[in-house]
Amino acid sequence: MYPLAAMLNHSCVPNAVRVFSGEIMVAHANTNIKAGEEIVWSYLPPTQPYPVRSDTLKNHYGFECICQRCATEEAAWKGPHAELLQEAYESVTPLNRSNLD
Repeated sequence: MYPLAAMLNHSCVPNAVRVFSGEIMVAHANTNIKAGEEIVWSYLPPTQPYPVRSDTLKNHYGFECICQRCATEEAAWKGPHAELLQEAYESVTPLNRSNLD
C-alpha cells in the first residue's frame, strides 16, 4: 500500500509519473513543477483515446475528468468530424487489444 501516493490526483496531462523499483515507488516529475503547483499523474495510460480514458475513469474510479485535454477531445468527439474519429478509433481498436510484445 502507498498511502501518500493515494493522495495524488489524476490528470490526463500529468506532471509526474510513478516509477517502481521492487516494492519502492517514487514520484518522478516529467516537467518543471512550480512551488505550490499540484503534483498530478494519470491513473491510466494517457496515450489511450478519449472514449477509453473517459469510460475507465467513470466506471473504475467514479469521476469524470474535466481537464483541458478531455474538454478539447470531448468537443472533437462530439463535433462535425465525430464520425471520422469513430472510424479511425475502430480501425485501431483491434491493435490496442492485441498482445504485441
